[in-house]
Amino acid sequence: MLSAKRLVKVSVSLLYYVVFLVPLRLFGALVGKPMTRLTVLYYHGVPTPARAAFARQMDMLVRAGRPVGVDPEAAGDDSGLLVAVSFDDAFANLIENALPELESRGIPAAIFVPSGNLGRQAEWNIPEGSPEKAERIMTAEELRNLVGRWVTIGSHTVSHVPLADLSDEEAEVELLESKRELEEITGRWVDLLAFPYGSYSARIVPLARQAGYRRCYTIEPHSAHPRAAGFLVGRVKADPADRPIEFRLKIRGAYGWLAWFGRLKAAVGRPPAAGAAEAAGRRAET
Repeated sequence: MLSAKRLVKVSVSLLYYVVFLVPLRLFGALVGKPMTRLTVLYYHGVPTPARAAFARQMDMLVRAGRPVGVDPEAAGDDSGLLVAVSFDDAFANLIENALPELESRGIPAAIFVPSGNLGRQAEWNIPEGSPEKAERIMTAEELRNLVGRWVTIGSHTVSHVPLADLSDEEAEVELLESKRELEEITGRWVDLLAFPYGSYSARIVPLARQAGYRRCYTIEPHSAHPRAAGFLVGRVKADPADRPIEFRLKIRGAYGWLAWFGRLKAAVGRPPAAGAAEAAGRRAET
């Protein structure tokens, strides 16, 4: 059974979808301009017991829309519902449980890697009781073996710290060193970054640009037309434990109202340290 919090989110998302998104799509079809939206999902690990549930979600994804890469440019001129899949933290269980399911369906993916934790258990704060507590991060060799397998490697900083809490000098080290280390491992250019905990600020964004990143991914659940995507790209949290109705609504962009709700909460309350919209969005997604 869904918790009260998840039930509220599903209910509001269903209302948002029916009242706002469906009419927009119908109008677009009537005027000959189909509504095009890119929704980027983000997962963490996919442990073995969750593989079957993850596979069912990927079946729903390919039936509902077209899977594309996380970079909005990858969508090209495609129209309709576009969905991208990403993973934060580079847990090793993805190799056995997630990537084979993606490859068999032709679904590309991005993995955002905390380069300072390779081959070890996560050294950042993970809630007690979470199955990720005991999971291992991929090794450098495992990452190297993924190159060319429908997988894009991106940065998740060096040590998985909230960037908005760091000084400029500390943030620059996290951004530059992770990029350099991952490029050495993969032999590929690394220009995508996912903010750990979704933490960034107006001060961090130009630092990421200067470090050589072309796109940065937040955890604000936006979906947008690919051509309208800028330097910051929103993502929607997904989990193999999501119920079918939750997942169907998420890939259709129906959880986008959470981003506006987060901004509203930030506007009427005290701005959080990591920046109003992004920190409020983190709270809304937990």
